[in-house]
Amino acid sequence: MKRILVCSAIAALLLIGGPGLAQDVGDKVVVVGPRTMAYAEDGDVAFVSQGTSLIVEEVKDDAVRVTHRKAGWISRSDVIPFADAVEHFTREIAAAPRNADLYVARGNVRFELMQVDEAIADFSEAIRLDPENPAAFHGRGGALAAKGDSAKAITDYGEAIRLDARAISYYARGCVLHRSGDFEKAMEDFNEAIRLDPNDAATLRAAVRCTREAKSTRL
Repeated sequence: MKRILVCSAIAALLLIGGPGLAQDVGDKVVVVGPRTMAYAEDGDVAFVSQGTSLIVEEVKDDAVRVTHRKAGWISRSDVIPFADAVEHFTREIAAAPRNADLYVARGNVRFELMQVDEAIADFSEAIRLDPENPAAFHGRGGALAAKGDSAKAITDYGEAIRLDARAISYYARGCVLHRSGDFEKAMEDFNEAIRLDPNDAATLRAAVRCTREAKSTRL
């Protein structure tokens, strides 16, 4: 009888998922796979970077439904609980200390935890290992902006854009420029972000706010 109970408990654990598997709707998880694919509900397939945090919206068999730009499905084996992410990437870095992407991933998680100085250190190490890594410059730009170092943040976002001109980096730099009061350059960045990604609601809202504030300062 005891053997049956033990076997049943083990089976239940396997069904609900062991450590590192997201179980419940509402869980915050982090992508750990280096080339993780998300299958969007409209049929598109996109890659989600290591260190990206997501919220579980639905669980079905070995996949979880999340939203990253758009809704889609990602394998449960490619994500771990957010609370375990720093420790996970620290182990990965110990095994592969010259992998810049792992430092970027840990930096992203540390930034979300508001461990800003530690995040900057990770992004800086990633840049030292791979000076052509746009994600490292983008991440450090965000951390520097959080510390109030707008000038250095703008420089890092500029490097990220030079290496990989993505809408998110134009948007982020535009936000820093906006907060710095440079409405004209901010609008240039927001407009370029909208050109690259016309459906991003955050950028559209930011552009409207920037236009409104620019007009009010001229009154």
